This record gives sequence, C-alpha cells and structure tokens, in this order.
Amino acid sequence: GEYKRFDNAIEMLDSGLIDACIVAVPHYEHAKYAMECMKRGIHVMVEKPAGVYTKQVREMNAEADKHPEGVFGMMFNQRTNCVYRKIKEMIDGGEIGAGPEIIDYLHAQGVHKLDVLVATHPHSDHIGGLDVIIYKFDCANVFMSPFKKDTRTYEDVINAAKSKNNKITYPKTGDTYKLGGATFTIVAPNGEYEDANNSSIGIYLKYGERSYLFTGDAEYEAEEDILESGLNIDADVYKAGHHGSRTSSSDEFLEKVTPKYVVVSCGEDNSYGHPHAAILNYCRIEKIPLYRTDKQGTIVLKSDGENIEWN
Repeated sequence: GEYKRFDNAIEMLDSGLIDACIVAVPHYEHAKYAMECMKRGIHVMVEKPAGVYTKQVREMNAEADKHPEGVFGMMFNQRTNCVYRKIKEMIDGGEIGAGPEIIDYLHAQGVHKLDVLVATHPHSDHIGGLDVIIYKFDCANVFMSPFKKDTRTYEDVINAAKSKNNKITYPKTGDTYKLGGATFTIVAPNGEYEDANNSSIGIYLKYGERSYLFTGDAEYEAEEDILESGLNIDADVYKAGHHGSRTSSSDEFLEKVTPKYVVVSCGEDNSYGHPHAAILNYCRIEKIPLYRTDKQGTIVLKSDGENIEWN
C-alpha cells in the first residue's frame, strides 16, 4: 500500500492473479488500493476499526455502493457503519406486518441488495413480510417451495416478485449454490407432500470449517426423507425445525445432525407452547447451548469460517 509501490500494485491487480484483498488499516494508499480492487470486482475485506479514519471509510463506502460486485465484506472489529455488503441471503420474512421492521434492520446493517431470498414454505408466519421486502430490495434470486397455497399472502409474494421481474426458482434437492465464500445445498423437499410444512425448503450451508442447517417447518416425514437421501446434514448450528415443535427434530434426525448449537425461533408466550419439551430435554441432556428468540430476542451469530461468535 505504500505510495511508491502503488503503480506496481495496480499492475498486479490488472494481471488477474489477485482474487481478494485484505486491508489491515483503511488509511491513505491502503484505502485507495482497496477502491481499485472494488472497481475490478476483487473481493475486499477491511479489518481495522474505523474510528480515526472516517474520511477514508466514507470514500470506501461510496466506492462500494458504485461497485457492489467488488465487496465481499467490510468487517470492523468494533461496531461501526460497515458490515457485510456483498453477499446476502435471507431465509423467510416473518408474519404480515414484519416487513418494515426487517427492512429497517437490514438497512441498519448496510444491506441494500439480496443475492438470495428463500421462502421456505407458504405459511404466513414465514412469508407474510416478504412482499414488502421484495418491493424494497433488489433480489437476484427468489427461492420458493413447490407447495402452492391459495391465500392472499402467498399471492402477494408471487405478485411482488413478478412486478420486480425477479427470477423465481423452485430448487431441487441436491442442488448446490455458491454464496460468496460459502456454499449451500438444498436438502429438502425430497418429494411431493400433502402439507406445506413438510414441503419446506431445507438448506445446508457450509462456510469454512463451519456448517449450518435450516429446515423451515419440516416435520418427521420430511426429516425421514432427508435421512434417506443420504445428503450430509452434520451441522455445527441447527435451527430447530418448526419452531422447536414436538413434530420435528426426531431422535434419528438429531443423531445425524449432531449440532453443537441449537437455535429456536418462536414468539414470546406463543399459543403453541413452542419450544416443546423434546428439544429442550435434548439440549439439556447433551449439554448443547440453546438460543431462543422468545427468551433472548434477536439472535446474531458471526463466523470467520472457524470461530462462531454469538450476540
């Protein structure tokens, strides 16, 4: 990054040999070099706190907005105005009315574009907020369950995607997609089902040495089919199926997942009694950390591909 070496550095960028740039300090020529990387679509990661370098950080942010294809992540060691900006995947969008809150949260994180939006299945508590999110964000790919439902909520999501000319994909089990430095594989649904829950899109995401499993509201029937498919579901983090219901997370399924952490997404004092005793007892007996939105509110995890941090 030194000034006298800048021209040589640009020659290296133009050689096509550079895939990524890590900027230890966003200052002077370092910032200038990072912006040149962005222009060329080279992934950039910024590691240093922004505090005293606000001018350079503002310039890099402005350049990132012009060239989003060139930004893998802007990670600061302190909470600043920059977070991951390049690769964004969102799974489900909550109940009707949840959209604006999700939009505000994503904007606060610096997210203005979604590379992948997944609607696991057409129940309103999973897709109710997606129509306004689709209208607000550019969504490169919209993944939807093959199970269709004759409801206003479902039609609103379909119409929103069509109005934005979004590509709707009904992914097939076994399909694998790249997501920045990560990959994710579709593990469900494995056939046609008579209900929406078992028709949920299941996703196994792998980033570095860590893996994550999301199964929507899949129940025992779908879980059994996932096991029979032979696909790898051994995950560090498991988002418990169907909000921690007794209808999901069978003993056989958990034996294959072998999670190190379990997350349950459910409403406080919900009328269904989620999470049910089965998943709670499993985590207690196996001494697995359990994170619950009804007890802890919004749950955020960050990973560099090796370590997992929870907030």
